[in-house]
Amino acid sequence: MLLALLSVTLIYESMADTPTYDEPANMAASYAYVYRNDYRLYPDNPPLVKILAGLSLLPIAGKMNFPSQLPIYNDPTQFDLYKFGTEFLYRSGNPTREIIFLTRLPNIIITVLLGLSLYLIATKIYGSKAGLLALFLCCMDPNIRGHGHILAFDIPLAFLSLLAFYLIYQFIKLPEKRGLFGLLLAFAFAAGYLTKFTFIFVALILIVYALWSVIKLDNNKIKNSFFLLIVTCLMPFFLLWFFAISTNYHKITLDYDKLPIIASANKLYKNNSTWNLISKLPVPYFYKAGMLTMYTHNNTIGQPPAFLLGEVRPQNDWFFYFPVSFLLKTPIPTLLLIFFSIYLVLSKWRQMKIPSRHPGSHDEIGTGCANALLRGGGISITAVFPFLFALYFMFMLMLFSHINNVYRYLFPSLIFFILGASQIVNYINLNILINKLFFFFVICYLSLTSYFSFPLDLSYTNELTGIPPKGYRYLSDSEVDWGQDLERLAIWLKQNKLDKETVTLSYLGTADPAYYGINYKPLQFDGLDKLSGIVVISVGNLTLGDWQWTSQPEYKARLTTAPLDFLRNRKPDAVIGKSIFVFKFDSNK
Repeated sequence: MLLALLSVTLIYESMADTPTYDEPANMAASYAYVYRNDYRLYPDNPPLVKILAGLSLLPIAGKMNFPSQLPIYNDPTQFDLYKFGTEFLYRSGNPTREIIFLTRLPNIIITVLLGLSLYLIATKIYGSKAGLLALFLCCMDPNIRGHGHILAFDIPLAFLSLLAFYLIYQFIKLPEKRGLFGLLLAFAFAAGYLTKFTFIFVALILIVYALWSVIKLDNNKIKNSFFLLIVTCLMPFFLLWFFAISTNYHKITLDYDKLPIIASANKLYKNNSTWNLISKLPVPYFYKAGMLTMYTHNNTIGQPPAFLLGEVRPQNDWFFYFPVSFLLKTPIPTLLLIFFSIYLVLSKWRQMKIPSRHPGSHDEIGTGCANALLRGGGISITAVFPFLFALYFMFMLMLFSHINNVYRYLFPSLIFFILGASQIVNYINLNILINKLFFFFVICYLSLTSYFSFPLDLSYTNELTGIPPKGYRYLSDSEVDWGQDLERLAIWLKQNKLDKETVTLSYLGTADPAYYGINYKPLQFDGLDKLSGIVVISVGNLTLGDWQWTSQPEYKARLTTAPLDFLRNRKPDAVIGKSIFVFKFDSNK
């Protein structure tokens, strides 16, 4: 029932939400990857998810047009993947709504598989009650639903991270099947590298965890440690190249060195050791191009101003952004379970013994290698590791990510926190009334949270941002506004008989307002004193748009005022979804 509910809500939201800022470009890339063998579009993330999205277009691929003649596609000096995505999706005569739904469908399936895998893995390791609790926390989480129905990469990364962990667990637990699980692990690692560059952080801790377990528990330490290194390091590398050669991922169809941002970076970073190291990596061409592009975005070139807790900075240099984002966007009942379970696990680490569901069964926990794995050296590895992984991954992002630090990057941490928190049922006596009341409170609270968040899950923030939540006062970007409410604006204008009027619009997104029937003129900062009629502005632009318009020297001066302050201090006449504000000005002004 939970998986069915998750599936229905994901499908509904996929049809209700306008494509987010990145999606039109990713949808164009999905088509180009599969049907043109051309990987020039959006190498910022590896291609696996986009290839799955492209394959889903097969039923309509024959009637689609690809505007490859445009200079923004074939001229490196004019290359603009976002504008091209808009042209492809909205202005080339393509079946827009079918493309949107079909390219989102693989991520919906992966999200449902994530929930199912979380249930099965938690059940296998911690017991059936833990599995059900983990599934409930996953299916009711607005953030998972919000990002599980769009074409994005963070939910797939979380799924592959969880899968790789489980394969390592089985690799250690079942010595007689290490060949099989080693092969599966190599493919899982390769898929992870082809999903998102940050999988390297996942791989590092999983390799350490696997080697530590083998060295501590196994009689054939050297042999199996060497085998682990092969299946987690060498085999994924060869699989990456096998994929590249079979798909032309290694062939240069657009010279990225001629793109202005990369050309500037080559000059700026010519003595930078990291830049030079990436440039010399023996990886396929567009994999390297994506890494270089991400490096430029993550450093001084192209870094936009950032917003957190009401403060604007020239760039995202808050070391604590991710923990703050996690606290403000994770549902409070889930946070309570996470903190409480960490406390219980740490307080009982010397006495940990997770009960078997069926003594003597194949998945019994407490005998042989599994028993040593769980209690090796007096510490329960499977009890503690999910929390260690979640905290480690968050810390690595805090160290290395400095652009648009947003909650969606933390999905691997969230999933492992949920996995670890699910074992709380093994440490609490559910026959005691106060414990029953606690779980009843958590279940009801999270159910109500999920109900009232739907179908605006992309903008979800918890009650720490206000009652009702006002996340836009604390967070920005895809935390709250990723362009998803544009069609809702069109519906609102029509319902209020304003669809014939020309509205002044500042929209944070790459979707085409005209496609949805919105008559508009763009908001001009130079004419703010002459605003009249209906003024519509995305909350992300209300937060940061004028700061991006302001000059770089003024960023550094830490300006305390900006052109849109008068709108920030004004109550909107209507709120569309949770990410678009409508203001009504005197038309005679």
